[in-house]
This record gives sequence, C-alpha cells and structure tokens, in this order.
Amino acid sequence: MFQFSLLELIYLFSAFHGVFLMILLVSKKRSVRKNLFLILMIAFFTFYLVENVIYLSGYLVNVPHLYFTSLPLLFLLGPMFYHYVRDNLEPYEPLATKHLSHLIPFIMEFLILLPFYLLSSEIKLKVYENSLTSTGDNDWNIYFIGYLIYIASTIGFVFSAFLKLKQSKPEKRYEIRKLRWLKYLSYFFIFYITISGLLALLPDSFINSDMLPLHFSLICQVLIIHTLGYVAYTYPDIINSAQKRTPQYEFSALDGKELAKLEHDLIAFFEKERPFIRHKLSLEELATDLGVTKNNLSQVLSTSLNTSFYDFVNKYRVEEAKKFLKSPNYDSAKITH
Repeated sequence: MFQFSLLELIYLFSAFHGVFLMILLVSKKRSVRKNLFLILMIAFFTFYLVENVIYLSGYLVNVPHLYFTSLPLLFLLGPMFYHYVRDNLEPYEPLATKHLSHLIPFIMEFLILLPFYLLSSEIKLKVYENSLTSTGDNDWNIYFIGYLIYIASTIGFVFSAFLKLKQSKPEKRYEIRKLRWLKYLSYFFIFYITISGLLALLPDSFINSDMLPLHFSLICQVLIIHTLGYVAYTYPDIINSAQKRTPQYEFSALDGKELAKLEHDLIAFFEKERPFIRHKLSLEELATDLGVTKNNLSQVLSTSLNTSFYDFVNKYRVEEAKKFLKSPNYDSAKITH
C-alpha cells in the first residue's frame, strides 16, 4: 500500500477543490463562455497535481502510461490564460482562425513525445525507474530545451494579456473589480513562470534538490486553485463574469447581450439627441423615444449603469452646464433660479 507525504496530501486535496470549482463554474451557464478558459486552466492544474502525486508517491508503477502525459499540456497554459483575459474584457472579441497558431508549441511538444507515448508499459517503467536514480545530466538537452520554450512562450502570452489589461478602461463598478482581479492574477502568473524558469536553470548542487522546481510549480498551482475558490465565494460577480440581476429583474426577458445593446443605444441617444435639455423629461417619455418598455429601461439603468433615471439625466445636465460656464460666449450671462 502506498503512503502519501503531507505535501502530496495537500496536492490531492487541492485537486479535489479544483474539481469542485469546475463543477461550480460549469453550473453557472450564463458565464460558461467567459469562463471557458478558466475552467480549462483549473482542469489542467487538477490533472497536473494528480499526475505528479502519482509520480512522487511511486504509484506510477501501476499506471505507467500516465508518465509525461501532462508535459505537452504545459504549453497550453499561456494561451489559456491569455484567452481567459480576452474573454473578460469589453468589447468581447470572438476567437479567430489566427488564434490556432497559439497551439503550435503544444503540437510540437506532443509530436516530440509521441514516440515515447507509443512505447510499451515495460519500457516506460524502465525510463521511470532510471529517472529516479539519474542525475539528469544526460537528458538536459531533451527536457530543458522544451522547458525553456514553455517558459518563454508562457511569459509571452501572460505579458500580452497584461498589455490588454493596461489598455482596458472599465467604467462599471463590477468591471473595475474584475480588471483588478485579472491584473493581480497576471502578476502572480508572471512571478510563477519566471521563478519556475530560474529554478529549472539552476544546477542541482546549487539548490540542493532536483525536486524543488517541481514542488514550487505545484505549490503555485495549489495557491491559484484556493485563491479562485476564495474569490468565487467572496466576490461571485468577478468569477460569474456578469453583473448579478437585482430581484425585481430576476425574471426579465433581457439577456446580457440585449442589456448591452440597450445601454449602447441609450448613451448614443443622449449624446446625439440630447434629450436631457428637456425640462420635464420622464422615464416613460425616454422609454418611448428609445422604443423600449419602461421596465427594460429601468433595468439597464439599474443593473448595467448602476444609477437611477434622475441621476443619469442630471449627470448629463451638469456636464452641459459646465460647457456653458466655460464658453466665452456666455461670459456676461447670469445664473438664474
């Protein structure tokens, strides 16, 4: 019977937490599209943790065909993070054919390892047993060149995602929280990948353990999974990727896309037609102008813009008043009640 160390038990517990998170995210059907790549990342972390516990505990002798199965998947980590960020920025950009090029490092690594995957279980066991006693000097070129490509490509994807975040200018409160979360996650990923690369490059004699890079990577993945669990519980609007409906709109027929369109039409109408200059503008009158119901207009003001009808109108009136006061054409004008 195999016995697990304390660290291995922590890794297994975190893997089960990852499975729970995936089930939770998939159950939120309205958010699955924006969380698809987050779900895939959690699936990878979960599988990677389980596979390495099997490797570290020696249980791999019973399932030798699992050996190295997660290695090509490492090359998908960068693209998954990049597309998770893209899917959560506004405006939404759908996947394009050009994005298939992001799979090239993964495909190359898979093809390199394909001859190994086709070996018999007996030969794989011999390779596994040799890895436990070998100093690692003989496979430096094979393993580390691929690992360096993984580190470089992942840093590139994470940095590209961070640049997109820097360019984003959210206005809604929940979008600002989401942007802050994605930036923190980017910082952690850059730290995680950079330190992993540095540890892998250091000689075993310097760090006194050839397992340190692996354990550092696993611990970082554990932290990511548990942080995601905390954020999902404490700030569900960040992970759900959509602003929660208020109770009075729980059964509204408007979905997220229709709300976004109505929000766009409302702002465009205010900027072009300037209805706020009407002294007695009402919610009913504005709804008629836009060709929508009063309830739908009230919903977009409340849930999408986080404001009331009067605050929204007065905001435009205040800005219009500022323009008049700054204009030299009205230097002699007086403010009257």
